Amino acid sequence: IIHAVNYSLHHSFINESLLYCFVYIKTLNYYDMISSREKIRGQEEMAEASKTNCWYFMGCGREEGGINAKRLGICPASTETRLDGIHGGRNAGRCCWIISGTLCGGKVQGTFAQKQHSCINCYFYDHVEHEEKSNFHIALELIHLIKD
Repeated sequence: IIHAVNYSLHHSFINESLLYCFVYIKTLNYYDMISSREKIRGQEEMAEASKTNCWYFMGCGREEGGINAKRLGICPASTETRLDGIHGGRNAGRCCWIISGTLCGGKVQGTFAQKQHSCINCYFYDHVEHEEKSNFHIALELIHLIKD
């Protein structure tokens, strides 16, 4: 009986280990697939900028030539040239939270004052803040750059 229990536990351990390996490999394949898709979608942009812009991260498709640009309009963050290069992005693609008229949750948002709470709680905002660390520009600095 002890040998049977050890045999069963041993095979259970092997099966569980194989399952974890399978899940790990599938996860790697999934990230490779996403990475490949992003490279195809943003080849030109990735050559110009070293970091992912909001329209790729969020998948809204409102950048110039994007899948939703004709239907929903071109996002003002993708055309705001005064913020080009901020946080390593193209135009305002890495500081979209201060731009009026961006799309979030399927709706066009208002001014910075109206949308700041939802933007500060956004995954992309957190992503940029985490990537930039001490180089992160606060909203007040960015607003001064776009003031007329």
